[in-house]
Amino acid sequence: MLSLIQKIENIKQQKHFKGIRIYTNNELDILKKTLFKSYSILAPKGRLVLITYHSLEDKVIKDFIKHTDKSIQFLRISLSKKNF
Repeated sequence: MLSLIQKIENIKQQKHFKGIRIYTNNELDILKKTLFKSYSILAPKGRLVLITYHSLEDKVIKDFIKHTDKSIQFLRISLSKKNF
């Protein structure tokens, strides 16, 4: 799959391919299930570190935080190219 992605040079084509991959692999639903399972086994005052690579993942995580315990402390650090 990586070789196929590397052959796709057009950014628009890359975005379409990424969308198809995310949908086909059911990645966002798997992420949601994993978040809730991780939260359910997290020790009191435990830490869960999450790294996102695109806005769809970021939205899933924000929704997760919004619908779970309100006492969760959320520290967001952006490592986008804009910060360097």
